[in-house]
Amino acid sequence: MARDDDPRPPIEMVGQERPTTTTQRVETVVGARRRRNALVAVGAVVAIVLAGLALGGGDDDGEVSSPSTSSTATTTERETSTTERSTTTTTTIPTGPVFGEPIDAHLLAVAASRYVSIDLDTGARRPVADIPLGTVYESVPVRGGLVMVSNGEAQYHPVGDAPGDGAPIGLGEADRVLAAGRPDRVWVLRGGPSGTTPGDGGLRASLVDLEGELLRRVELEDDDVGNATPDALVLARGGRVYLVDDGGARPIADGSLVGTAGDGVIVVRCDDRADCSFYLHRPGAPVRALDGASVDADHGASVIGGLDGRFAIISYSDATSTARAALYDPDGDLVGDLEGSVGTGAFPVWLPGDGGLLQADPGGPPLWLHEGAAGWVEEPAPPALRDLRTDLILVIPG
Repeated sequence: MARDDDPRPPIEMVGQERPTTTTQRVETVVGARRRRNALVAVGAVVAIVLAGLALGGGDDDGEVSSPSTSSTATTTERETSTTERSTTTTTTIPTGPVFGEPIDAHLLAVAASRYVSIDLDTGARRPVADIPLGTVYESVPVRGGLVMVSNGEAQYHPVGDAPGDGAPIGLGEADRVLAAGRPDRVWVLRGGPSGTTPGDGGLRASLVDLEGELLRRVELEDDDVGNATPDALVLARGGRVYLVDDGGARPIADGSLVGTAGDGVIVVRCDDRADCSFYLHRPGAPVRALDGASVDADHGASVIGGLDGRFAIISYSDATSTARAALYDPDGDLVGDLEGSVGTGAFPVWLPGDGGLLQADPGGPPLWLHEGAAGWVEEPAPPALRDLRTDLILVIPG
């Protein structure tokens, strides 16, 4: 999902412990001076170690450093018969699935222009250094990586298990990219009112796969587009919502566009008594009124869509400064709701399967929104992620 300048757009109503080791000490008789020298040497070593601990152990990752609780240290000690000396080797062992069960995905945690990839199946971390700075906030997560614009070109950047996963793949000239509601494709946009094509106000949109193969091309005149489905752009104009593909524009709903999820389009429509509701429009399915999400004049709303069609409608109250999320399956059935910090400060992102959602929090650990024994809950992320202080979290499906 491309991040808007305003994260909360209003609805327009139109119409581990220290390791223990065993050592064998072999000591010869020494004079008082040698004992004093040995004590001085030991004291110097202790001082150096304490200074190192005070400096954080040489961790350069800042906000996205690895947690001390998420790995196990194994120690191997080698002894000699003439002196007290040990050689220690420490190996980091991944903790296993971060969320308790395998999730075929990585997290990309972003803080202060540093990127760390976290394997959700093992908890293993590694820095990612080959992503262009300043473009990740406008990127689109897709299968195995990100699509972003760099130097006027849309590029697919693989983000996987090891450095050097592969060179970026060019997907065509672009000013911006839009999520297409599927992990295997993306919309590449050139021109339009927010574009930079000189002397041409038209918008040219290409639907491409992750190898750059063209699947569909759409041209519009003087229109800015911020939402899309796997097969069409979504355009709002004059109180109506349209799908636009290579065959032209066709209306699908009266009302105001709120957002998209998968192939679904969510709108707000009001009746003759000014009662307004959210509705889900999906190709080949009846229009669904969405229970559980209310609309009133004091609220704005945003849609957080998953790549499998699940979505959340987050409503904000300017009067009470609170937020509430209603959560739906791809067919529009209400599966839960919660109220709290959801959607405030940062947008949550859907995890694959039944993992729920994860929300970045620069001032604390990420928030985990998931279904508990008594319904949906908002709580700190699992222990393997609680050291994170991150501005942005992206979920990259496998």
